[in-house]
Amino acid sequence: MGTRASNLDTLRRFPHYSGGGLVHVLARGSLLARHRFDWNSGDLGLSLGGGFPLRYHAPILAPFGYRQFTGKNQTAPLPAAALQREVFYCERDMPAQLHQSDPRILGWRTLEQDHRCLAELLRPGFFVLDVGCGTGTITAGMARAVNPGGHVVGVDRDEALLAMARAEHAGMENLQFELGDATALSFHARFDIVTSARALQWMAEPGVAIENMKRAAKRGGRVVVLDYNHAQNQWEPEPPAEFKVCYDAFLAWRRANGWDNEMADHLPALFRSAGLVSVSSRAQDEVMKRGEPEFAWQSYLWSGTLQHVARQLIAAGFCTESQLQEAQEKYNAWVKTGLVRQTLAMRATVGIVP
Repeated sequence: MGTRASNLDTLRRFPHYSGGGLVHVLARGSLLARHRFDWNSGDLGLSLGGGFPLRYHAPILAPFGYRQFTGKNQTAPLPAAALQREVFYCERDMPAQLHQSDPRILGWRTLEQDHRCLAELLRPGFFVLDVGCGTGTITAGMARAVNPGGHVVGVDRDEALLAMARAEHAGMENLQFELGDATALSFHARFDIVTSARALQWMAEPGVAIENMKRAAKRGGRVVVLDYNHAQNQWEPEPPAEFKVCYDAFLAWRRANGWDNEMADHLPALFRSAGLVSVSSRAQDEVMKRGEPEFAWQSYLWSGTLQHVARQLIAAGFCTESQLQEAQEKYNAWVKTGLVRQTLAMRATVGIVP
């Protein structure tokens, strides 16, 4: 699916940019995509990593000091000849779209507890693609479940998380991890199940991701997505007011980035729009109760999340550093003595490739 540049007319003022050529999409020093385009049509023919629209990227020309990507974390001055046929976009005007998940939280999860719907569907011999695999903890559970004869590929756009995944699960022969993005998957009709858990909530174009996931699955294969409805999360009793202020700021920050706070409820419609059939959806809430073995780390989840995104929330003006600090202090004290039950609203949606 192509993404049309909203700043097309601005760029046409530069005589260097005419005809066809290449577009390089970079973020955090890594090359996310490189695609040919027809400038005259304005169709760049690509989906950007993370699902953010092209309008968030600013064209930086060589005369203004931009440098080309030549390899991992390597750059060199942009040659004058490249201006004739190539357009470069960098992350200068990009919002906080490249969300980085907290590896501590990812490492606590398991297939059996945290992706229960998928666990029921896995069988020995299955080939499975895990989109947004993170540190690979759940992905490794998939690999164990499809043995013997099965194989699992985990894909993530975060090299740091992939390095952790490869180091932690190096001994598993039927498991591999690859750098990739849900909105630019290259697989075609290869997997029995293509799945994603808690990842589409961070994408501004989840429909593109689902279309790519469908394309990666075999005919008759399944697409399985698990995600949150942040607007329906509940705590018993009510958490401190200071925490609620920052939690509402977190939701507002997500909305400003184009991320769906009710992703779970909107998945069935997105599945049907992508052409998946026999679509079903069921509740898979994460419920935590005081006294249960997992209470300690699950109760940490929101304190850890706010801490992890604090810099972005403050920089974007959604709350202040003092508000966040007070919210965390009040929340952590409340968790120790007051919190009885936490319910994070989630749904698992399954569709079949016709």
